[in-house]
This record gives sequence, structure tokens and C-alpha cells, in this order.
Amino acid sequence: ERNIRQAAQLGPQAESFALLVEAFEARHERVQRMLATLLTQARDPEGRRQLEMLRTRIRSMAEQFTVDPQSPDKLDQVRELGDLTDRWIAYTEELYAAESQRVREAAENTRETLKRLIIAAIPTALGLIALFTFLITRSLRQISRAINQLGDNEFDRQIDVRGPADLRTLGDELETLRRRLRQAERQKQRFLSCLLYT
Repeated sequence: ERNIRQAAQLGPQAESFALLVEAFEARHERVQRMLATLLTQARDPEGRRQLEMLRTRIRSMAEQFTVDPQSPDKLDQVRELGDLTDRWIAYTEELYAAESQRVREAAENTRETLKRLIIAAIPTALGLIALFTFLITRSLRQISRAINQLGDNEFDRQIDVRGPADLRTLGDELETLRRRLRQAERQKQRFLSCLLYT
């Protein structure tokens, strides 16, 4: 826009006129590349339509400018282009605001979902803790009774410990010990009986 205004004021005889035309063409190429990139990224049909209209109008103006840089209607075209650009910017701002709001709402929904999951997880975790505590405590009580049973020389009741694998293994070892002690007790009783009857 600025290049067109400057070229219109300077006229084709000015030294810098050729430089302005060259600068305009370079900027025009950059703008066309930028608009092409924006078109590939635009998801909204209305936004794509407005971008395409802007791109076509800029291309048309650039072609007219390179053919006839001194055309009197260039400033009107520049104003029209400015209006198109302003409308597109306003439209994209609305789109970004709507998208921003959607992202904020999604984040809030995610936060609420996480809160509910955490609130639901707390009783579940407490329930699991209580269950494991019960299972381990029950197994420890069974082991304690088994040790007391062995200490009281009660070798006839089988030791059966239920619970986690480590505590079951310990219970199995106590059962093996009970059998050996029962066997040793029987041998002792036989020995004593033999001594008493001889």
C-alpha cells in the first residue's frame, strides 16, 4: 500500500520510482506466499473464502500496478484492499476469540473431570488400603497363632496361613517345622515309654 502511494506521488520520472516498484513486487511475493500458507492452514470455509478474495484482489492490483503504476484509481484500490484486509483481520480475531473460548471451556471440562476422578479415586484407594491391611493383618494373626501353638507344644493342628505369597511361604515353613516337632515329640514319647517299661 505504501509503495503504491509513494509511486503515485513521485511519478515514473523519479529516480526512486524503479526502486519502489521493485520493493512492491518483492513485498507482493512475500504476501502471496503468506496468504498461500494461511489458506492451507484455514479450516473454516468462510475464512478460506475471505482469504481467497483478498489474495485474488492483491494479485489483480499487483498486475495493474506493474502495467500502469500511475493509474489514478490506485488509491481507491488501496483503500478497498485496506477494507478487505480489515474485514479479514476482524473475522480472524472473532475466530481466534471463539477458538480461545472453546479451548478454555475444554480445559475447564478437563479440570472438572480430573477433580471427579481424583474424588472417586480417594475412596477406591482407601478401600484397597483397607483390604490389603486386612489381608496382611489376618495372615500375621494366623502366623502369630501358629507360633503360639508351637510354643504350647500343640503339634496336632495343621498350620495353614493364607494371604500374600511371602506370608504363605512363611506359613509353609512353620507347617514343616510343626511336622518335624510332632515327629520329634512322638519319638520322645516312644523313648520315654520304652524307658518306663523296661
